[in-house]
Amino acid sequence: MKLQVRHACNLSIIPIVIEFEMRQQAEFKKLVEQHKDRVYSYAAYMLQNWADAEEVTQTVFLRLWENWERIEKVKMEAWIMQVAHNSCIDELRKRKTSTARYVRLEPHEIALLPGANDNQESPASRYEQNEQRIMVLSAMNALPERTRSMLFLHYFQGMPYESIGESMDTTLSSVKVTIHRGKKRLKEILLERSPEVVESL
Repeated sequence: MKLQVRHACNLSIIPIVIEFEMRQQAEFKKLVEQHKDRVYSYAAYMLQNWADAEEVTQTVFLRLWENWERIEKVKMEAWIMQVAHNSCIDELRKRKTSTARYVRLEPHEIALLPGANDNQESPASRYEQNEQRIMVLSAMNALPERTRSMLFLHYFQGMPYESIGESMDTTLSSVKVTIHRGKKRLKEILLERSPEVVESL
């Protein structure tokens, strides 16, 4: 008796896999373009060092690619900034046991980092805002690290309270209270140093 051989499906999944991977890569590249400046600016502000900021930025997006399929798309921004924040904290902890010397960046250097509204500003208004940023950043150095981080993310990077809370693993109410108290203290410092800037806060 002759056995009948069933026809196997001729559909190759290779083109489908390739198309899927290409689509994933395109989405990944788009996301990197959207968030790389924010991550780099935050890392540079936290670590006060260009090279370390670049390393943290690379680490963040490497981890993003490695965990791409496990991250909810609606929480992508918060996930990215959470990894950035934690990476910065890890680096700061390492420095406490290191003998290397670190030179802090000047406020005018931080002020030139990309901000939330840079693309919408004229050259004149950008210059004026940079001058204000320098004075505000200088005053922020007197605040606790956690307060500085939240203020920077909200006012310099345009992140909403909810995203900041998710990024720093804390509650929405805690973010609101910390930013409110930080802003109040910041105004007190600026009143002594640069009263003209207080009106813009």
